[in-house]
Amino acid sequence: MDKRQIIDTNFDTAKADMKTTDFIDNDIALYDDASKIQLPKEPRRTTFIFVGLCTAGTASYTIDTEEITVKKNDIVIISERRVTENYTASPDLECIGMFMSMNFYYETIRNVSDISAMLIFSRTNRVSPKSRLQSLLSFSVLC
Repeated sequence: MDKRQIIDTNFDTAKADMKTTDFIDNDIALYDDASKIQLPKEPRRTTFIFVGLCTAGTASYTIDTEEITVKKNDIVIISERRVTENYTASPDLECIGMFMSMNFYYETIRNVSDISAMLIFSRTNRVSPKSRLQSLLSFSVLC
């Protein structure tokens, strides 16, 4: 069994890893070019939320030991305190993404029912086609 140490990753760690990414204080990080982000070699436990959209290529990783594969038009949502590792990406991978701090989530987004529903949905649906997530958001607006 592999006994690698899990590294807790916060916004300061993310800033050091993603020098070309745009950060808004310690609350939001936005990127539009995944090729500029160095994939970690060790398991990471994040203290923030990640939302990403794959626009080309494929990527794979494990989240809490579950193997995940992402392809074009898949939306990825990783909530806080999840352990991710074993990252691989195809040479043609393109994606856009956002990291948001838990402070930002609690102060700003938590009371928006659509986003809260999406994060709850992500607990059991690690990767979803864009169309499926749009259906979920449309349904939650009607409720």
